[in-house]
Amino acid sequence: MRFVTLDIETSNLNADFGFIICAVCKTYGSNEKPKIFRIDQYPGWEKNVFDDRKLVKDVRNYLEQFDGVITYNGRNFDIPFLNSQVVGYGFQPIKALFHIDVFYTTRYRLKLHNANLNTLITFLNTYRGGKKKIEEKTAINTINYKKAITGKKDGIDYIVRHCVKDVIALEQCYDLLKDQVFSLRKGY
Repeated sequence: MRFVTLDIETSNLNADFGFIICAVCKTYGSNEKPKIFRIDQYPGWEKNVFDDRKLVKDVRNYLEQFDGVITYNGRNFDIPFLNSQVVGYGFQPIKALFHIDVFYTTRYRLKLHNANLNTLITFLNTYRGGKKKIEEKTAINTINYKKAITGKKDGIDYIVRHCVKDVIALEQCYDLLKDQVFSLRKGY
Protein backbone atom coordinates (compact mmCIF):
# COMPACT_ATOMS: atom_id res chain seq x y z
CA MET A 1 0.00 0.00 0.00
CA ARG A 2 1.17 3.52 -0.78
CA PHE A 3 0.90 6.16 1.92
CA VAL A 4 1.49 9.89 1.81
CA THR A 5 2.31 12.23 4.67
CA LEU A 6 0.20 15.39 4.58
CA ASP A 7 0.19 18.77 6.29
CA ILE A 8 -1.72 21.91 5.41
CA GLU A 9 -1.34 25.48 6.61
CA THR A 10 -4.38 27.72 6.53
CA SER A 11 -5.42 31.30 7.14
CA ASN A 12 -7.95 30.31 9.82
CA LEU A 13 -8.81 27.25 11.86
CA ASN A 14 -12.33 27.21 10.38
CA ALA A 15 -12.81 26.42 6.70
CA ASP A 16 -15.82 28.71 6.30
CA PHE A 17 -13.63 31.69 7.28
CA GLY A 18 -10.30 30.51 5.91
CA PHE A 19 -8.37 29.25 2.93
CA ILE A 20 -5.41 26.93 2.40
CA ILE A 21 -2.11 28.79 2.10
CA CYS A 22 -0.18 25.63 1.29
CA ALA A 23 -0.33 21.87 1.43
CA VAL A 24 2.70 19.61 1.46
CA CYS A 25 2.60 15.90 0.63
CA LYS A 26 5.46 13.42 0.74
CA THR A 27 5.25 9.86 -0.47
CA TYR A 28 5.96 7.82 2.63
CA GLY A 29 9.25 5.94 2.57
CA SER A 30 10.51 7.51 -0.65
CA ASN A 31 13.50 9.73 -1.30
CA GLU A 32 11.33 12.01 -3.40
CA LYS A 33 11.15 15.67 -2.49
CA PRO A 34 7.86 16.72 -0.95
CA LYS A 35 5.15 17.88 -3.35
CA ILE A 36 4.27 21.47 -2.53
CA PHE A 37 0.98 23.15 -3.35
CA ARG A 38 1.08 26.86 -2.61
CA ILE A 39 -1.64 29.37 -3.25
CA ASP A 40 0.63 31.84 -5.04
CA GLN A 41 1.59 29.32 -7.74
CA TYR A 42 -1.84 29.59 -9.39
CA PRO A 43 -2.59 32.11 -12.17
CA GLY A 44 -4.83 34.98 -11.16
CA TRP A 45 -3.99 34.53 -7.51
CA GLU A 46 -2.72 38.10 -7.16
CA LYS A 47 -6.23 39.46 -7.78
CA ASN A 48 -7.85 37.16 -5.23
CA VAL A 49 -5.32 36.06 -2.59
CA PHE A 50 -7.80 33.81 -0.78
CA ASP A 51 -9.04 31.80 -3.77
CA ASP A 52 -7.74 28.32 -3.03
CA ARG A 53 -10.12 26.56 -5.45
CA LYS A 54 -7.41 25.28 -7.84
CA LEU A 55 -5.06 24.35 -5.01
CA VAL A 56 -7.82 22.35 -3.29
CA LYS A 57 -8.63 20.51 -6.50
CA ASP A 58 -4.97 19.69 -7.13
CA VAL A 59 -4.43 18.39 -3.58
CA ARG A 60 -7.63 16.33 -3.80
CA ASN A 61 -6.50 14.84 -7.13
CA TYR A 62 -2.99 14.17 -5.83
CA LEU A 63 -4.30 12.24 -2.81
CA GLU A 64 -6.31 9.97 -5.12
CA GLN A 65 -3.15 8.07 -6.16
CA PHE A 66 -2.54 6.82 -2.60
CA ASP A 67 -4.13 4.14 -0.44
CA GLY A 68 -3.58 6.01 2.80
CA VAL A 69 -2.58 9.25 4.45
CA ILE A 70 -0.40 9.94 7.50
CA THR A 71 -1.10 13.13 9.43
CA TYR A 72 -0.56 14.75 12.81
CA ASN A 73 -3.94 15.73 14.20
CA GLY A 74 -5.21 15.48 10.64
CA ARG A 75 -8.33 13.65 11.76
CA ASN A 76 -9.37 16.80 13.65
CA PHE A 77 -8.00 19.48 11.35
CA ASP A 78 -6.27 18.84 8.01
CA ILE A 79 -8.75 16.35 6.55
CA PRO A 80 -11.95 18.12 7.75
CA PHE A 81 -10.63 21.48 6.51
CA LEU A 82 -9.71 20.00 3.14
CA ASN A 83 -13.05 18.16 2.95
CA SER A 84 -14.90 21.40 3.71
CA GLN A 85 -13.18 23.13 0.81
CA VAL A 86 -13.82 20.16 -1.50
CA VAL A 87 -17.53 20.13 -0.61
CA GLY A 88 -17.78 23.92 -0.77
CA TYR A 89 -16.37 24.04 -4.27
CA GLY A 90 -18.52 21.14 -5.42
CA PHE A 91 -15.64 18.81 -6.27
CA GLN A 92 -15.89 15.03 -6.16
CA PRO A 93 -15.29 13.96 -2.53
CA ILE A 94 -11.88 12.62 -1.58
CA LYS A 95 -11.98 8.83 -1.77
CA ALA A 96 -11.87 6.98 1.54
CA LEU A 97 -8.23 6.44 2.41
CA PHE A 98 -6.64 4.53 5.24
CA HIS A 99 -5.69 7.18 7.78
CA ILE A 100 -2.90 7.02 10.32
CA ASP A 101 -2.99 9.97 12.70
CA VAL A 102 0.24 9.99 14.69
CA PHE A 103 -1.35 12.42 17.16
CA TYR A 104 -3.53 9.62 18.55
CA THR A 105 -0.57 7.28 18.84
CA THR A 106 1.28 9.98 20.78
CA ARG A 107 -1.69 10.81 22.97
CA TYR A 108 -2.83 7.29 23.85
CA ARG A 109 0.25 5.08 23.48
CA LEU A 110 2.86 7.38 25.07
CA LYS A 111 2.77 9.32 28.34
CA LEU A 112 4.16 12.74 27.46
CA HIS A 113 3.20 16.03 29.12
CA ASN A 114 1.25 16.99 26.00
CA ALA A 115 0.63 15.52 22.58
CA ASN A 116 1.83 18.24 20.25
CA LEU A 117 4.28 17.37 17.49
CA ASN A 118 7.10 19.49 18.88
CA THR A 119 6.91 17.67 22.23
CA LEU A 120 7.08 14.32 20.43
CA ILE A 121 10.08 15.45 18.34
CA THR A 122 11.92 16.73 21.42
CA PHE A 123 11.19 13.50 23.30
CA LEU A 124 12.33 11.23 20.46
CA ASN A 125 15.45 13.31 19.76
CA THR A 126 16.39 13.28 23.46
CA TYR A 127 16.14 9.52 23.79
CA ARG A 128 17.67 8.63 20.43
CA GLY A 129 21.18 9.65 21.60
CA GLY A 130 23.41 9.82 18.55
CA LYS A 131 21.05 8.01 16.19
CA LYS A 132 19.31 9.74 13.32
CA LYS A 133 17.73 12.94 14.59
CA ILE A 134 14.24 14.01 13.68
CA GLU A 135 13.81 17.24 11.72
CA GLU A 136 13.33 20.11 14.16
CA LYS A 137 9.99 21.83 13.89
CA THR A 138 9.79 25.59 13.42
CA ALA A 139 7.31 27.89 15.09
CA ILE A 140 5.07 30.02 12.92
CA ASN A 141 6.19 33.60 13.32
CA THR A 142 3.26 36.05 13.69
CA ILE A 143 4.67 38.60 11.25
CA ASN A 144 5.30 36.01 8.53
CA TYR A 145 1.86 34.48 9.10
CA LYS A 146 0.23 37.91 8.63
CA LYS A 147 2.32 38.43 5.50
CA ALA A 148 1.25 35.04 4.14
CA ILE A 149 -2.48 35.56 4.64
CA THR A 150 -2.27 38.96 2.96
CA GLY A 151 -0.44 37.56 -0.05
CA LYS A 152 3.17 38.57 0.56
CA LYS A 153 5.56 36.13 -1.11
CA ASP A 154 8.16 36.13 1.69
CA GLY A 155 5.44 35.25 4.21
CA ILE A 156 4.17 32.41 2.03
CA ASP A 157 7.76 31.18 1.55
CA TYR A 158 8.16 31.05 5.34
CA ILE A 159 4.90 29.12 5.83
CA VAL A 160 5.85 26.65 3.08
CA ARG A 161 9.27 26.00 4.67
CA HIS A 162 7.52 25.39 8.00
CA CYS A 163 5.05 22.96 6.39
CA VAL A 164 7.81 21.02 4.59
CA LYS A 165 9.70 20.58 7.89
CA ASP A 166 6.49 19.35 9.55
CA VAL A 167 5.96 16.71 6.86
CA ILE A 168 9.55 15.48 7.06
CA ALA A 169 9.40 15.37 10.87
CA LEU A 170 6.04 13.58 10.74
CA GLU A 171 7.46 10.86 8.49
CA GLN A 172 10.46 10.42 10.79
CA CYS A 173 8.26 10.24 13.90
CA TYR A 174 5.96 7.72 12.26
CA ASP A 175 8.97 5.55 11.35
CA LEU A 176 9.82 5.32 15.04
CA LEU A 177 6.24 4.85 16.24
CA LYS A 178 4.69 2.63 13.57
CA ASP A 179 4.95 -0.44 15.79
CA GLN A 180 2.64 1.36 18.22
CA VAL A 181 -0.15 1.66 15.63
CA PHE A 182 -2.45 -1.28 16.33
CA SER A 183 -5.37 -0.65 14.06
CA LEU A 184 -5.87 0.76 10.63
CA ARG A 185 -9.22 1.63 9.17
CA LYS A 186 -10.36 3.23 5.99
CA GLY A 187 -12.03 6.60 6.20
CA TYR A 188 -11.71 9.66 8.32
